[in-house]
Amino acid sequence: MTAFSEIAPLSVQRLLGTSVMDRMESKLPSRIGEAQHDGSRTVMMLGPAEWLVLDQEPKGPATGFEQPFVVFDESDAWRLFRLQGEDAGDIIAQFCPIDVGADTGFEGTACATHLARHPAIVMPRSSGEIAILAPRSYAASLVALIRDAITRSVLSGRSD
Repeated sequence: MTAFSEIAPLSVQRLLGTSVMDRMESKLPSRIGEAQHDGSRTVMMLGPAEWLVLDQEPKGPATGFEQPFVVFDESDAWRLFRLQGEDAGDIIAQFCPIDVGADTGFEGTACATHLARHPAIVMPRSSGEIAILAPRSYAASLVALIRDAITRSVLSGRSD
């Protein structure tokens, strides 16, 4: 069975900094598209000198990331969802060219992409679990799209 739910509350902080990798190497992903998951916190590298910190246990501003960063609170701009189940990769594949199915090596990544025409960051967490970060303005439409795909998947699996 496939389950789809929102992960809330959520704190989202964008970190911008230059020449910081040598000082912060152990705390931050060092490759674009890489994501590090540590308990309730996910840190992903979006571009050169740009990271996004997602924390499911908001504690105010991103902790542990002081100078040399500029920190922007983007918590109200994003919604985070979890798609779980053995069909999770197949459901995402209906809308996205990224093969996030089992054994594809995408775990630990943050893939900036589109689901249908909805901008999203897709983060395979494990086999059968995919986190989806979407701009708040697209969230309701994306939820309807994925729930419809889950329903169609369930109906096509029924035997007549």
